[in-house]
Amino acid sequence: MLFRMVLALTVLAAAAGCTVSQDGSAMSAGSESARASATADGLRASGPVEPAASATESEVLNGWPDTSRNLAGVYSWDGSRCGRPPFPSGSNCIIGFMHNGYGSGDVEIRLGRPPREAIIGGPGTAVTVAGHDSIYRRIDDLREEWVVDIEKTTIVIHLSARPGTSQSDLDEAHAIIDSMRAEARDNDVGFRLVFTLTTDDWDSG
Repeated sequence: MLFRMVLALTVLAAAAGCTVSQDGSAMSAGSESARASATADGLRASGPVEPAASATESEVLNGWPDTSRNLAGVYSWDGSRCGRPPFPSGSNCIIGFMHNGYGSGDVEIRLGRPPREAIIGGPGTAVTVAGHDSIYRRIDDLREEWVVDIEKTTIVIHLSARPGTSQSDLDEAHAIIDSMRAEARDNDVGFRLVFTLTTDDWDSG
């Protein structure tokens, strides 16, 4: 009996330009169109989903390693910031100097702008540091130097080792320099150098 009633409603609704819902109630084609339009308007009102900012655009990195034990991670040099965010005024470091003081203590890296009176020259090998052309020099068995120009600023990187330094310590120091990349920033030098420490051996004390 119910089936015949629904069938009859369907025939009548078709003649009137309507549809019948699953519960047997009639619904006009105009109502369906209005519902679809409302749904579409709702989607348009919400607007397109904005893409999330990339990690490079938004990330706040550690500054230069401080005098305590520094965890493995990503650090940076911009000539001013020290320690971990939010960079409290009490952070203590020697910006531009670090050594593996919590490891063997045999290797140190120094990075910064040379004094104006410094003479940068001499024979060297063309290499790339932080994505920029650089000159590499082997000063002697225990000292190496890289000179690189970034945003019209000359940066000198020194690596020094003690006699008997292990190859693994030297490899780790080279890996730090190899990991460096330059990112444009609105600061005194116009960029920051980003690098990775793979162990917690390094500090600037």
